[in-house]
Amino acid sequence: RNVLIIRSDSVALALRDQLREDPELGYTFKGFVKLSNSEANTMADPDEIVGTIDKLAEHVCNYSVNEVFLTDSCGRETALTLVDQAHELGIGACLVPGHLRFGVNPRNRLRI
Repeated sequence: RNVLIIRSDSVALALRDQLREDPELGYTFKGFVKLSNSEANTMADPDEIVGTIDKLAEHVCNYSVNEVFLTDSCGRETALTLVDQAHELGIGACLVPGHLRFGVNPRNRLRI
């Protein structure tokens, strides 16, 4: 399953690393999506940023995405909006809680 990760904070980076290190999970990391152009991105490699959330539908199509992962740093309202948008696009949305900064395991995620 091809996945995008919303944001690029420490939780998102740990999740990306977990997906890469554990291919038996069945996920292929396709990139990070910023919430806006003004969002600071000091943690991720610029080559891993596919774009901004306002073009999520294009990113989903361009990268054949099946699922997006959200970190709780997105904020409640943004997360709810993104979950609705994912459902409209016919893809899954998963929330990765911030307390899992180390040892993130997508098998233990909250499916929305």
